[in-house]
Amino acid sequence: MFGSMLLYAFASGEAHDARSLDDEDIRSTASASCSKLAGELTNRTRDRVADIRSGNVAIDALVDTMNELDREVLSDDEPALDWIGDWQQLAASREAFATQLEEGIDAPIVIPTVDGYPITERMTDVAPQECAEAIQAAASP
Repeated sequence: MFGSMLLYAFASGEAHDARSLDDEDIRSTASASCSKLAGELTNRTRDRVADIRSGNVAIDALVDTMNELDREVLSDDEPALDWIGDWQQLAASREAFATQLEEGIDAPIVIPTVDGYPITERMTDVAPQECAEAIQAAASP
């Protein structure tokens, strides 16, 4: 009986690993977007503030690409919407950091947390391996 319940949950799409992006379309889109983003974030100039802001444009492109996926599919893959939101929060932190640099304040970037857990670690935990470099580069402007 228990085995048939598990089979039903899996077959009905109700059994998802909440610790990873499971849907193939989501994973492949995230992988491709992260690979592109990593290249853009690691291509730095001498103008750190400009690099942060151009990196944020690239993060916005990743977010836009992910949001083009079917909303029901994103909602059904539990961490997907949080993962996209985490990118938006990280971009906001990067912008605040860029503003501090412009004002001559030399303080470290503040990485947002959820229940004391840095969003960058949460992002890495659920994302395809190809996203680790992009997340690290985004968190180290």
